[in-house]
Amino acid sequence: MSTVGARTRATNLPIVLGLSLAFAVTAIDPLVLSLNLPQVSRSLHVPTQLLGLLSGAATLVMAAAVLAAGSLGDVFGLKRLLMLGLVVVTVVDLLSMLSPGYGFLLTMRFLVGLGMTALLGMPLALLKVSVEPERRPVAIGVLMAVNMVLCGVLPAFAGWAVGALGWRFLFLIAPVLCMVSLWLTARYVPEPPRHPGRRFDVLGVTLIGTTLLTLVVGLAAA
Repeated sequence: MSTVGARTRATNLPIVLGLSLAFAVTAIDPLVLSLNLPQVSRSLHVPTQLLGLLSGAATLVMAAAVLAAGSLGDVFGLKRLLMLGLVVVTVVDLLSMLSPGYGFLLTMRFLVGLGMTALLGMPLALLKVSVEPERRPVAIGVLMAVNMVLCGVLPAFAGWAVGALGWRFLFLIAPVLCMVSLWLTARYVPEPPRHPGRRFDVLGVTLIGTTLLTLVVGLAAA
């Protein structure tokens, strides 16, 4: 029995780690930018009135699009959507390193928010279907612990790296995490059944997303 339990834990570990890294990106990516925003704003001459929007653009998009991500996950597949989100975040953050001005970087922050929307909801949904019910509480605890450790360690490392290498280094952190998560997800995480018969309500999701985005932007500006 102990041998079976050890084998199960060994099988679950890469699944939980891959999903944990994806989930952590949604907190770490906006956090390291916010903490190092003065260096970015000085280099790109960001107007003062746009600093808050630049810092929170990705989070605003996540808040507005999270419902759409859940619906898309049901239709197109949770694993497929998570892997697509990881690729989007990787590509967009690498493009952000090349930002010639704040307008380009702001556009990239909105796009990376779309990618991170998949990283926000899909890991927990996949964890639920990938890990046995009796081991699920431990798996969720590990996911949250990984998120807390990375949120404590990586911002300090990013601050040191920005001082030594420049602010563009910030946009290498999330791609590294995403690539590790992408490999673990592709290799170990099973794809749960899809529900292709469900109709995706484009109009409804668009209206709700626009309403949430407007509300969150209004609250942030208040």
